[in-house]
Amino acid sequence: MVRLHVKKGDDSQFLYDTHVEASVDDVVCDIAVIYNGRLKISRICYEIEELAKHGVMLPPDIMGLTDEQVEELKLKDEWADKCVPMGGWTFNRDKIGRRNGRQPNEKMQEVLKKTIEDARAMTSKKLVQQEKLVTQKTVQEALDLLRGAVTIVYPMGLPPHDVIRKEFENTEDLTGTQASLEVIDVQLAQLWFSGKELLPGKKIKDFVGNNEKTKVIVKLQKRGSGKPAREPLMSEDERKQLMLHAYRRQEQLQMADEKEKQTFLQKLLFYTTAFFILLSTFSLFAFLFLVPFVIDPAFTTIFMQFDTRPAECVTIDVESRRGTSNCSWTSCREGCTKELYDCTQIRVNYKLPENTTEGSDGEGGAVGSVEDDEENKRMPRYERSLGEYIEDGDENFAVDDENGLPKSFPTGLMGNDSVWYFTGAKLFPNVKGCGYPPILNCSIFYRQYANIGQNFSCYYSKVDPGIVISDLDMWQVYMNLVYAMAIPIPSFIISVIYLTIAYFKIYNEDEVVLVGGEEGEEGEEGEGDGTPLPPTSGALTPGSEAFREDLASFGHQLKVAMADDISRESLDGIPNSLSAQGNLSKTMTTSISTPPGPTAAV
Repeated sequence: MVRLHVKKGDDSQFLYDTHVEASVDDVVCDIAVIYNGRLKISRICYEIEELAKHGVMLPPDIMGLTDEQVEELKLKDEWADKCVPMGGWTFNRDKIGRRNGRQPNEKMQEVLKKTIEDARAMTSKKLVQQEKLVTQKTVQEALDLLRGAVTIVYPMGLPPHDVIRKEFENTEDLTGTQASLEVIDVQLAQLWFSGKELLPGKKIKDFVGNNEKTKVIVKLQKRGSGKPAREPLMSEDERKQLMLHAYRRQEQLQMADEKEKQTFLQKLLFYTTAFFILLSTFSLFAFLFLVPFVIDPAFTTIFMQFDTRPAECVTIDVESRRGTSNCSWTSCREGCTKELYDCTQIRVNYKLPENTTEGSDGEGGAVGSVEDDEENKRMPRYERSLGEYIEDGDENFAVDDENGLPKSFPTGLMGNDSVWYFTGAKLFPNVKGCGYPPILNCSIFYRQYANIGQNFSCYYSKVDPGIVISDLDMWQVYMNLVYAMAIPIPSFIISVIYLTIAYFKIYNEDEVVLVGGEEGEEGEEGEGDGTPLPPTSGALTPGSEAFREDLASFGHQLKVAMADDISRESLDGIPNSLSAQGNLSKTMTTSISTPPGPTAAV
């Protein structure tokens, strides 16, 4: 049997089997009927999908009108109650107004959808790749399958104006539609093979020879459309596969060369780049981690200007509260981001050392020295301002035992007559009042300072005298700040500088050299007329295995191309006579039987 691969333009349609003694008129008619039948199946499948969504079509006089217009014109769909789907329906309005919106139930929808998939699969273009034929019997079976599914869902039938019913009855008028441009009239159909039209009145053997095992590509089109374009020597898929194979071979060879030629400097460059990438990453995350835990507390401690000379503190009030509204602050908190529900507030009174006055800046001789005492005697004493540092009484109160109302006690800077320098100050372990074990343990802190009347040393802030901390080591604060900023920031900057230089300078030069070599090879190969292949590596020597494989593949492709060109020239140059028939058959047989060459092209 002669197998015809039918195409419409560049798209494959279906496979068709015939024999060399068949008449061209019969073959063209049969192929045109199959082609038009596939188009009909495609149109019916689309309309059945709409039928499953929105029900049957509306009458032509109602189609496209709104409900208000239908009521105003007093129109009625007489077929709506007659053509009811089996199993009931649900309303699903058709936005374009072609169908009545009575959607079949889910079970009936599945019947229609499954039938549509089967019908499309029976006439799909993918059957060409599967080497399966499409005949008039196949098309008729697909139509019967669709007709049966519609009958199952609509046992009372469809309205006479429904497109699906008209398609089944072959009464659909396609005039003025896009489908009319795709349908080919049997009387106007033409088949083209190898650049020549299969003329009516002749047989298939007059064009393809007497070999019954021939497989050729023919193109179907309307009469008057002109000569179709000839098939390329290599299909697009075959060309892509060939190029893909060449590129893969090139990549394999290049990877082998790189492994062999990798020098010590390249390894050093790789490890250096990887080191700086990791260094920049860890430096950035370390700095982001140190900001809330080290850098911010250190800067706050410095800016608060805590006096390095310890003051004498005594605990005057300890309150334990519960609730977020009552816990505006707490003396100690384990976890600086922890929500406050339970809090213990410790307030203290403190006084400065005996040899210290408000005008002293804390610099000079040691505490308690004779020089400081004499200096303090010579310095004048200043009156303290009470109004500037007095705190809000809403935050500082004790509970009256008699009536449960808050009772306040004085807080703030005291006068010159008072023993205390400040009363009611808030006590914290550090400037933030929080930390993490084992550096800070709030249980130990409360055990040490939450006893009323207990005396201990503390450090007050010159910026806010109402804040007192229990421990202070300014040298350690400065060292923590230096370590937290002097290590991550320079490491990150150096890493970024190196990576920038490596990206724009070192690696860019290597890419420029590689691209320049590829362009030179492409320029030499571009002078030919053949299909450009990827540039080969320097390792492809005439004695190498890769060179022999590529040469054998190229020789096979060249042999197939030459055989196809010879067959075309033979068909164009040999006159149509009895004496030339044997040569024509021999030529076509040679072209088709050369293994594993492609099929004869148009």
